[in-house]
Amino acid sequence: MYKFKLTHCVIAIVFVVAMFVLLGRKSTADIPTLLDTALTSSNNADRITAIRTLGSLGQPGLPALRNVATHSDVDDCKALAVLHLSRQLDYESTDLIIDLLESHSQSVRSSAAVALRELLGRDYHFPVTGSLDKRNAVIQAIRKDWNSLRQSKLFEFNSNRLRNQDGVPKW
Repeated sequence: MYKFKLTHCVIAIVFVVAMFVLLGRKSTADIPTLLDTALTSSNNADRITAIRTLGSLGQPGLPALRNVATHSDVDDCKALAVLHLSRQLDYESTDLIIDLLESHSQSVRSSAAVALRELLGRDYHFPVTGSLDKRNAVIQAIRKDWNSLRQSKLFEFNSNRLRNQDGVPKW
């Protein structure tokens, strides 16, 4: 009679986990489909899953995330895309994220404020629920700081240093 050994069990588990990981992975070829789902699906859960998957792709998913942050008709999807952009330290999206501070949606403004804190390393205490005048004053200050910061050689050095060859933040 064949004796089932612990090593056989471990090998089987490793194989199943490896297959699950490989089959669950999305490639950059999936980006157009994911973007379409994120922008047009009638099911918000599918949209959110697509945005999370785009965020997990790293650098290749950034243009699609920018597209979602700009064009989505669902505020929660815009907010989630903005947070994924900041987690990837996508400084190219900073102007877009600053513009989203002017959104009619409180959740989008809140996510944009959090994203800018991550990207710029400064808390501007953006008044998400404050008056339009207060929000505009802080937005002006953020734009001024961002324009100064992005012209700095130190910023260029640090933003490049924080990324590895794949464009993914090194933590």
